[in-house]
Amino acid sequence: LSYMTTSPDDVDVIKSYIDDLMEKKTSPLSLSIMYKYSCSRSFSRLANAQHLHREIPIRIAHRLSELQTLPYGLAETESIKKIIDTYIVYLRNMYYCEIPKTSRQEQKFTEMLRTMVLDRHSIPNALYFGLASLKDQRREGLSDIQMQILEQDISRFMMARVGLRFLTEHHVLSSPDRHLSKEFRKQQAYLRQSDDEDNDEFFNGAISNRCDPIEEVRRVVNQVREDCISSMGMAPEIQVIDCCDNDANSGNFTYVPTHFHYMIAELLINSCRALVTHHRDGLKNEQPKMEMGSLDHSMQKLNGSSNSSVSELESILPPIQVIITIGAEDCSIKIADRGGGVPRSACNNIWTFAHSTMESLTKSESSRNTHDYDNDNGEDSKEFDKNVFTNTLGRSFGLPMAKIYAQYFGGDLTIKSMEGFGVDAYLHLPILGVQCENLPESVYNSPGNLDSTIALARRFETVPIEKLHSITQDV
Repeated sequence: LSYMTTSPDDVDVIKSYIDDLMEKKTSPLSLSIMYKYSCSRSFSRLANAQHLHREIPIRIAHRLSELQTLPYGLAETESIKKIIDTYIVYLRNMYYCEIPKTSRQEQKFTEMLRTMVLDRHSIPNALYFGLASLKDQRREGLSDIQMQILEQDISRFMMARVGLRFLTEHHVLSSPDRHLSKEFRKQQAYLRQSDDEDNDEFFNGAISNRCDPIEEVRRVVNQVREDCISSMGMAPEIQVIDCCDNDANSGNFTYVPTHFHYMIAELLINSCRALVTHHRDGLKNEQPKMEMGSLDHSMQKLNGSSNSSVSELESILPPIQVIITIGAEDCSIKIADRGGGVPRSACNNIWTFAHSTMESLTKSESSRNTHDYDNDNGEDSKEFDKNVFTNTLGRSFGLPMAKIYAQYFGGDLTIKSMEGFGVDAYLHLPILGVQCENLPESVYNSPGNLDSTIALARRFETVPIEKLHSITQDV
């Protein structure tokens, strides 16, 4: 703390403030109350700001504690230290921000919250490159149980961070200043061309009660194909198949569009990349069987030498199918590709932050990019090569983060792979109900409806708690 302030007394005050916050429990996050608050005049915005003035520092302090106790040297990496520094700055700002008691004070408090969540890339970037530098610094790899413990700590942090950001963003987006909320919604959108402001009447804070999965998927499809063509020179056809009932309201459900867009985008990006690479490599592997003239012509197609060549190659790529249905409990989406599949032994690891990152990064790759982890533009990269969550070239955060978004409100994301053929991904999102009422049991028991204290978060872990301390001490 000393480098942030000039007064030793100030350092002691902030340290004592943080220590006190770490001992407090957070309050449950009720979706129905949040929805009602943002759309009903009977709910006081000022009262909610006062609640957040107490609640948000506690949640930040818990995240800070988790970062400071990351095992196996990860907490000591320079990038993780920078996240810790950022959270300390947030807490210091919260300490010196007076409790809102007037409309003007509430506006000032809201503006402070807006600046806190405006940048959604730098913290996951730092965590990604912290794992990269940890891989470079350790002479010996981590054991399976050590990787599992590390993964649980990172997953818990990322899950709780979703809640922290959602709570903050929802308050900012619920602002009566429509210009402020529209601009902020546009800044936070994953889609570059967002139609959200045209549907502003259906939004209540971060939540939309008219989230049409068919239309939202098509919007994501357009952007993913555009980025795929820009990066890989071609893109497969993506068929959106509507299996919803023909009821007027059956195509809409209440959800958080930014979460929805991210999950669909990550699944489609993975499918497009796998499919194009699999079939392009398959054609290259047939080189010995092809006559020279035919081979030259095919390689020209692969290299995208002309629009007609690319079009011909695209025509032989099997399409990706996106099948969408809405039932009594879930909105279910299946994404099926023929991109060669994933080996069964690797299926579990695709959901992990730590294992995927540390296995996929080479020393040269991490050393080339580590100094750029907070650069929003990346380095010599195209949009399709980036993870839309971290905004880096590292793809290993994509699927784990998509699964966390799905599980946050009681849903799930799974895959079924046929190695040598393709992958079917299944995304299940609970129907949050009209105005977020009558929530299904899976939503009530989801992290989004519970508090984010460390003890409670451990419910979702797989390693028995009694083993954690003894294992850590043995390392």
